[in-house]
Amino acid sequence: GFGGIQNGHTDINIAIKNGASVIIFDDLNYYDSNFNIGWIFVNDSLQALKQLATYYVKKNKIKVIAVTGSTGKTTTCQALVESLSVFMKVQKIHRIRNSVLAMCIEILQNITADHEYLIIEMQMDGYGQIEQFCDVVKPDIAIITNINFAHFARFNSIEEILFEKLAVYRNLNPDGFLLINDDIRNAINDKNLP
Repeated sequence: GFGGIQNGHTDINIAIKNGASVIIFDDLNYYDSNFNIGWIFVNDSLQALKQLATYYVKKNKIKVIAVTGSTGKTTTCQALVESLSVFMKVQKIHRIRNSVLAMCIEILQNITADHEYLIIEMQMDGYGQIEQFCDVVKPDIAIITNINFAHFARFNSIEEILFEKLAVYRNLNPDGFLLINDDIRNAINDKNLP
């Protein structure tokens, strides 16, 4: 599973048995010269993975569509996949388990240079999560389906929820755009939110 505190170094032997040709690691205690594979030592494995995923998306000029909202994310993503895939190569990262690690792994395992669009369903359970996803992949198109009380267990007001969801807008690529409904537009204007 993803999330929580894990030490991926403990799975190096499994990765090698499954055909890994390179190990990226940040703890020298796990280096084993008996394996004839590449070993790349980094200061922080998660940061290195994030940088690889960012580089891969940019290098292949894959456009990113980020979908967030309190409800309707999965349906919106599926509708986008079904409609866009008629004209272009599209890949969806579905419900990334609120984990930047999971998103990076999905990008590196399932996205090819042939893909033109990457649709990412960005869930949110707490402060700063959307921002963390956008630190890896800046959206070209951001969609906020709606905002409702689904997140009140972790947030104090609808304004806080809206501000957190608007991280997709604040992190758009310079020529990107945001799709929202009139209710969200009115809430943004009423609250003077960015």
